[in-house]
Amino acid sequence: MPEAIGYGSSTPFLPRAGESTPQRTAQQVRELETRQEQSVAETVQRQANSSSRRAESLERVAEQLENRSASRPAPSDTSLGGRIDITA
Repeated sequence: MPEAIGYGSSTPFLPRAGESTPQRTAQQVRELETRQEQSVAETVQRQANSSSRRAESLERVAEQLENRSASRPAPSDTSLGGRIDITA
C-alpha cells in the first residue's frame, strides 16, 4: 500500500512511454514548422511557374498580333484607317 501514496521505489509522476514530453513537443513543433515552410515554398513555386507560363503566353499573343498587323495591306487613303492613326 505505501506505493499507492508515493512511497517506495515507484515514481508516479513520470510520463508514460506514450505521453508527450516538452522535448518531444518542441520536436513536433519544429517538424510542423518545417512542413509548413515546405508547403509554402511549393505553393510559391507553383504560382511563379504559372505566372511565367502566363507571361510567355501573353508574349506569344502579342507577337501574333504584331505579325498580323504587319502582314495586312496598307489601308488606302480613302478608308477610315487611312485617315485615323490607330497605332499605340
